[in-house]
Amino acid sequence: MATKPRTPAAQTKRARTASSPKAGRVRFHPAPAAEAAPSGDELSALVLRACLIARDAVFNVRDTLADGSRLAFLAIKDCEKELDQIERKIDEQLPGAITASAKTKPASCWPA
Repeated sequence: MATKPRTPAAQTKRARTASSPKAGRVRFHPAPAAEAAPSGDELSALVLRACLIARDAVFNVRDTLADGSRLAFLAIKDCEKELDQIERKIDEQLPGAITASAKTKPASCWPA
């Protein structure tokens, strides 16, 4: 009988109950719910989120290299996937944000 693959949440929970003191240290921030219209604030939030995810990935790389933690390796893969999604969102929204920003600048900010 084949066993059902565990979800990332189940893997994280299992790691916390393991005997290794570093097993519960895997970190990963889940994706937030989708928001309505893109704005400069949303782009800033995406960039901040990407930085936090990248920090978590580095933390997990350290554990993978030091302990050979399989769970940390899987968390790194999840971080990479989410960073790729965030990069695509930023690439889609940035041109519109730049255009909107250029339209709202006062004339005195532009060179004559």
